[in-house]
Amino acid sequence: MTKKLIYIVAALALLLGIILPSVAFAAGTDTTSTTGSFGANNSPPIIDTTQGDTSGVELYDSTGATPQTSMTPQVEYDVKVSVTDNNELKDLASVVVTLFYASPTALSGNAAAAQPVVLVGDTTGFNNGDAVIISDSLNSETNIILSHVVNTSLTMTTNLAYGYTTPTAVVAKVPTSSNTQTAAILTCTIAHPSLTITWAIDPNSSTTWSIGTCVPPTLTDSTGTFQFLFTPGKVAKANINPAKWFIYAKVTDQAASSATNCTHAPKDMNIYNEIYNLGGGPVSFGATDPGTTDKACATPIDAAYIANDNYKVQVRTDHGAGNAYWQNGATPPDDVTLQTGNGGSPNAGEFVLKAYETATIGSAKQVKLAYDLDIMNSRTITADVSGDDYPATTLWLSLGASNIPSGTYSGTIYFQISNR
Repeated sequence: MTKKLIYIVAALALLLGIILPSVAFAAGTDTTSTTGSFGANNSPPIIDTTQGDTSGVELYDSTGATPQTSMTPQVEYDVKVSVTDNNELKDLASVVVTLFYASPTALSGNAAAAQPVVLVGDTTGFNNGDAVIISDSLNSETNIILSHVVNTSLTMTTNLAYGYTTPTAVVAKVPTSSNTQTAAILTCTIAHPSLTITWAIDPNSSTTWSIGTCVPPTLTDSTGTFQFLFTPGKVAKANINPAKWFIYAKVTDQAASSATNCTHAPKDMNIYNEIYNLGGGPVSFGATDPGTTDKACATPIDAAYIANDNYKVQVRTDHGAGNAYWQNGATPPDDVTLQTGNGGSPNAGEFVLKAYETATIGSAKQVKLAYDLDIMNSRTITADVSGDDYPATTLWLSLGASNIPSGTYSGTIYFQISNR
């Protein structure tokens, strides 16, 4: 009876054009969804010692291929800092490299097996929170560790990364500001959210320090190397042991978590000397009578020097190829012989030349065929750009009383700067 009723209803629906709603039948499976989430905690960055450099920080030549033990002013170098941040390198805010000159303080203390290490000695200039570098040997390739001063008695909490075991140490304080002679700060800044990378150096472009075309890692990687290409300034101070140049790196992420490390051994800075100006020439004494004594040149020499250590200046003269005479333009030419002894008074057919940094004849030194006497001595490291300027550098001429043929004589006068 029921089946007949269904057939009848269906037939009526067809006749009347009525569409019956479809009937849904459940399938064998069913699918639905919800949402899930998790928070990734900040992972502090590290300066990675597994990326080829023993300390994660090292100095190379400008190609980045050869590690360096020393630097020369006005030569480009590459400091590599290997960094790992498990939140990816784009999480970083900055990488800062500090290069600095220091004559470290020698201290003594307990063996490193005891924590914290306590170092005792002259702690003048050290303050709470100072970043310092500790080494048990300035010439060693090992045993350089990092620490922070946590109280004024220099109680150190160290990472003891390289097995520091000797009970004596030298401590170098990391500066927080630059100086053309003793410190430079290289900074890589990563802007957020743009991830724009900027590189800077302090001292800046108004000095002879400069930053080159630096190389960042891929910021979407978790590990990479920041390459700081830079050129030391002309007066980056030359060091004599125990003074050294230290290279210290600090990496900081957006959450202000940071890590520090330094090169495995400190570096040397080589000598740099430059005569960057020798104006006022050519030197002329004008028409001069035989027998003339100590006649000053018509116009002083404006001599300027740049040096990164104590320096001296010497002068010599010749007529080319080491010839100890000046010569006139006669055919054949006549020679007047340079007196090379220490008498200071020319004999017949001779001339004497003297020089000094100012117009003070009483302090003048005799100019000879070789660099012999210093017209300047006991000079110290100069300013960076302007150097030391001596605008009244003067030369004096004396002629023998006879055997001086007439004519205009000429020769070459050489200035030399060197360390002392």
